[in-house]
Amino acid sequence: MSTFEQILSSSTKIGDIKDIPPFPTGTCLAQIIGPHEMVKSGRKETAGAQVNLRLLSIGEDVDREALDNHLTAANRSLHDIQMRYTFWDSPYLEQSLRNFFRDALNFPEEWSVAQCFANIPGRNVKVHIRHRPVRSDDGSMRILSEIDSFARAD
Repeated sequence: MSTFEQILSSSTKIGDIKDIPPFPTGTCLAQIIGPHEMVKSGRKETAGAQVNLRLLSIGEDVDREALDNHLTAANRSLHDIQMRYTFWDSPYLEQSLRNFFRDALNFPEEWSVAQCFANIPGRNVKVHIRHRPVRSDDGSMRILSEIDSFARAD
């Protein structure tokens, strides 16, 4: 991975810069990094609780060639990849949190949401990564790799 200083002093023409292929879809083992962060969405300013995760290993359903292409183009290893998931304020927030804490992290049902959030740092969880097309403000399309579901790491 290039540093900003290296990029600024580079003679590489912008037309020669290639896109990094998206991280492939599939299941990965991930570790929750640190406590959650409270965030707001950019446009609607919806409140959310963001969880940061570091990828540890890939499942059988991940295309290894696509993974190698991504890692080579990004000049990084699997353990360098961090992803975020945000639980947004909505009518479904409580059930989403319940399912995450109970089903994916196996926390006792007697715990409060605050207790659960306090105990997520360092926990391992399986994440499923999907691709979603995204239109940029300039109208161009790109593929975003994002976490769409969780499962128990067991």
